[in-house]
Amino acid sequence: MKLKEGKVYSKVGIAVIVSLILLSSSILNSALVDTYEDYTIGLTYTPFDAIYIDENLDFGPTGYNFNGSGTVGDPYRIEFLSINTEESRGIFITDVSVYFVIRNCTIDAYNVGIYIQNVLGGRVALYNNTCNHIKGGHGLIMGNVENCTIQGNNFINNYFGIYLYNTPNCRILNNSIEFNAEAMSIDLGENSIIANNSIKHIAGSGISIRDSNYTVFEYNTIKSIEGYAVLIDNCNYGNYSNNLLDDGYIGIQGYSVRNHIFTDNFIYMNDYYGIRIYTYGGSGEEPSANNLFYHNIFINNLNDVPRWYSPDAQAYDTSINSIWYNEVTMVGNYWSEYNGPLSYYEIDGSYALDLYPISAPDSDGDNIDDLLEEYVYFTDVNDNDTDSDGLNDYDELFVYATNPKNADSDFDGLTDGEEILIYNTNALVSDTDADGLNDGNEVVVYLTDPLDSDSDDDGMPDGWEALHSLNPLIDDSEGDPDDDGLDNLSEFEHYTNPELNDTDSDGLFDGEEVHTYFSNPIDFDTDDDGLHDGEEVYIYLTDPIVFDTDNDNLGDGAEVNIYNTNPLNTDSDNDLMPDGWEVAHSLNPLIDDSEGDPDEDGLSNLEEYEHGTNPNDPDTDGDAYYDGEEVSKGKDPLDPESHPLATNIRNQIIGGSVFGVIVIGGLTIYVLIKKRIINIKR
Repeated sequence: MKLKEGKVYSKVGIAVIVSLILLSSSILNSALVDTYEDYTIGLTYTPFDAIYIDENLDFGPTGYNFNGSGTVGDPYRIEFLSINTEESRGIFITDVSVYFVIRNCTIDAYNVGIYIQNVLGGRVALYNNTCNHIKGGHGLIMGNVENCTIQGNNFINNYFGIYLYNTPNCRILNNSIEFNAEAMSIDLGENSIIANNSIKHIAGSGISIRDSNYTVFEYNTIKSIEGYAVLIDNCNYGNYSNNLLDDGYIGIQGYSVRNHIFTDNFIYMNDYYGIRIYTYGGSGEEPSANNLFYHNIFINNLNDVPRWYSPDAQAYDTSINSIWYNEVTMVGNYWSEYNGPLSYYEIDGSYALDLYPISAPDSDGDNIDDLLEEYVYFTDVNDNDTDSDGLNDYDELFVYATNPKNADSDFDGLTDGEEILIYNTNALVSDTDADGLNDGNEVVVYLTDPLDSDSDDDGMPDGWEALHSLNPLIDDSEGDPDDDGLDNLSEFEHYTNPELNDTDSDGLFDGEEVHTYFSNPIDFDTDDDGLHDGEEVYIYLTDPIVFDTDNDNLGDGAEVNIYNTNPLNTDSDNDLMPDGWEVAHSLNPLIDDSEGDPDEDGLSNLEEYEHGTNPNDPDTDGDAYYDGEEVSKGKDPLDPESHPLATNIRNQIIGGSVFGVIVIGGLTIYVLIKKRIINIKR
């Protein structure tokens, strides 16, 4: 496989990049494997309570009596234990100075699975342990420990996987951290080696490395991360190589990163930048400077950021004196959106340049390089027409937008190449002319025109004709194969079936409904009255398009099916009261009950109907006078202000007023005479 440097081939660059292109999760397990045995298969665990050790003697015969003597050649061994406890910590070890190993244990505790601090002069190794479902916090916390080894452990479904502080010369190898809120954090971890770890499905960040110099970070897989895959904060002299960073927010985020080498990393499909290095920020006071980036693969980062929001570059770097290529081999990095017209690639931020961007080979000559085919489009790097549909992969992806892995993108029975190159149909739409027949059936079965919805111009779409056994190549619009009085074109226009003379099965031919009764030929009860249109026409002689034929406020269906009244007679019992009114007032529309007075208010049912009162309520207007009394005295039984008492009160008021005037006037004159104000002379 050949690789291009810009527009110039380089044998040195080719040799280096070949190994890079072969990178995938399947090869990220090589290098830096410690010498330890994997005892996890077929283990038998011993149930054990929480372990608390705060002095050397607690390991030995006077304490837990673990195997070993605490020396470099014979360390104490805490092994094959199953610890499931509600205690805050599953294993707690502090202030000791011996050599000990914790291996092949399962721990489920409330707050911390394994807690180790202040190991002075001794050494710690953790092999093949599982910290699972730690309810309140961390799988592992380790602090003030030197020369430790953490290898082959599983940290699953905890809040935090691993937290290390002041742990120089620590080796963190082959661990699996999945489904945690945070995966791993290392503070003050001088000379750490972090390799071959698998970190997946993390709600926060993958690995955070702070205030830690001389870090070796390689062959790690970090994917499906909501935050940063790798965060580097205030660190000097680090080597980050051969890592797979896939589907995170940012692949590598750096603050105050100095003298680091980033090489041979596969950084793929992160939401934002693949690498972003800030000059300052985080806990560091010195600027980012003197970093080298080369032989890295950047594919489709900025995956979740609109291009108007950020420039096209997949990396951001404002550090001082950074270099984005190998000056000796003149090989830079692979950028998936780089198309080669320029001799360099601009980096966001300070616009540092990759002077020798890598162009991967195009083995099949389809104008899509092999890396894009393999990791972005998943097409065959050795076949320019992966799905053998007659279109090359490039044209399918960038010209026609069809699927280069599916010969028939719209599943219509024609290959994409046939549609585009032969029939001029839409390879993304199964029925180009929207006539109800997919393009393949038009071409292969019916021989109709897939670009014309009505191949025979008879007013009926090809698909409708084919569905109803008509000929889409001959004008048969005037035919009437079902003898229902509607020709084929009329059947299409009324949505009826030309093969059924009564489409809605209501007892009327479709032609009768359309031309004679004006009912709906695809609705068996056009007026929704509870009677089929045919019943109305042939049995009950009612109108199939009128809900209440006799206009008595009872639907035809209710008259026939419920009350047994005559749907053609407003007053079935001839008692001068309409059927609907009788039903509404609980009277019998089949018996003359006009003289009845069920509410005993002095009005017969017929009189109640005539006056608009309620035959079941003696005082319809609620004015405390029976309806009959109001009617007999000329009052309105529907108006509560109109009743007999109103007249009496008025007369009393008028009479009282006159009498009062007379009395008051007489008294006034009497007083005036007594006071001799008025003299009466004979």
